[in-house]
Amino acid sequence: MQSGIRIVSSVWSIRGRRVLPVGVVAVFAFLTGCEAFFTTSAFANLSRDPENMSVEQLLAYSEEAIASGNAEKMEEAFRALHGKTEGSKLSDRERDTLVDLGLGASDVAGYLSGNPERDTLDAVDLSDYPGDIARETARLMSEAPDGDFSPDRYAYAGAGVVLAMAKDDGFESIDLGDGSDDSELAKGLLASARAGYEADEREDDEVYQYLNDFEDSYTS
Repeated sequence: MQSGIRIVSSVWSIRGRRVLPVGVVAVFAFLTGCEAFFTTSAFANLSRDPENMSVEQLLAYSEEAIASGNAEKMEEAFRALHGKTEGSKLSDRERDTLVDLGLGASDVAGYLSGNPERDTLDAVDLSDYPGDIARETARLMSEAPDGDFSPDRYAYAGAGVVLAMAKDDGFESIDLGDGSDDSELAKGLLASARAGYEADEREDDEVYQYLNDFEDSYTS
């Protein structure tokens, strides 16, 4: 597996869709050879099966998965941790870890590839896109107090719901003004993102500009 990541301003630019920086991770070096990578001392625990871990063990495993930048490991960790905590009141640490895992696993930046226009996204292959994780991540964020997450997180979570909708019915069918649950969820997160950028006086931020173009493309 060869992947490169660089950060331009606050927009992630990615070669290799399945690797994504999330949370406290800022920059990753080039990763070559998945097997060698996951047996290094820093990430050796990622070779373990998360399904048989306790919640506390899963939280530690999840932090390693997030630090690794590997979307597949983050998806495994999300499903395991979500399954263990489903139906219980989440601690802030559990919620925040699930959000970071969900944003990493759904790899929104990789799928969008820097272009919000509907006609250029129709050819994007969403067959492997984890729409259920994108929706659950968005739900967790929407139920938290407003402002608990960064504007970038709100933006990518909202866009993730749009990708989940596109996986189900295609990009051409999406209208964020149709009042559906998915549309309202996406719009709420995108509004939180916009409010955060404006409160921070970051209207010149590339993600803020992208956000406006993206929402306009999917609202009649």
